[in-house]
Amino acid sequence: MPLSILSASNPKVKDILQLLTKSKYRRQQGQFVVEGAREIERALQLGWLGVDLWVQGEVNPHPAWESKFNRVFLAAPAVFEKLAYRPGTMGVVAVFQAKHWPLSTLRELPSNAGVLVLEGIEKPGNLGAIVRSAAAAGISAVVLADAPIDPYNPNVIRNATGAIFELPVIETSSEILIHTLTEEHYRVHATHLHSTSKELFSLQFAGRNAFVLGEEARGISDVWLDRGFENVLIPMHSQVVDSLNVSVAAALISFHWKQHSR
Repeated sequence: MPLSILSASNPKVKDILQLLTKSKYRRQQGQFVVEGAREIERALQLGWLGVDLWVQGEVNPHPAWESKFNRVFLAAPAVFEKLAYRPGTMGVVAVFQAKHWPLSTLRELPSNAGVLVLEGIEKPGNLGAIVRSAAAAGISAVVLADAPIDPYNPNVIRNATGAIFELPVIETSSEILIHTLTEEHYRVHATHLHSTSKELFSLQFAGRNAFVLGEEARGISDVWLDRGFENVLIPMHSQVVDSLNVSVAAALISFHWKQHSR
């Protein structure tokens, strides 16, 4: 039986607002918030565990969803406005159980897997866009290396448009990751301008491949540059443009890898 929530001071409202705004609280609870009917449906279809479903008072909850959540709350319009950060949610917001993908996931990927490594990335919008493009191109996993970002930030979920539920997003450090990639025989490509750098579009890819990208301002750290990995770059034909937004670069790399991998 759905429970009516008429006041924004209700403890359950305060709880979901903390999940929306505080990364530390999301990590402590192991939960995150998904806005919108499309994204909720995608999460459920891919086997993610629902916790709470919030429905705007005059909206009829999806009958097939009610059994997939522990609780269903009917929120008064003024209450629901506090929960929905964007228009177009179709009057539904849900809390899901988070997944934490272990580093051992990389060992279980196919023999021709492609992996994106994002070192130090900070902007949720960029991460969401990268996950979306990576999933579309058939990338097998995204790895956050020494990245001060929460993959369950609402802006990540929003910009990924459901792809976050399909693609493993692994969190680790660069040092540990390098050991694993080497041990599992990944061919590592560091996106770094160097005298030995090769143009991305001239490359073919066999076996497992990992592509390492950093934030535009800093690039990748020296730890990736001292290991003999292949340096690659996206050629620039402009006199004033010397780099791309990391989400655009990741999309170009992902689709080129897909077209030229075997």
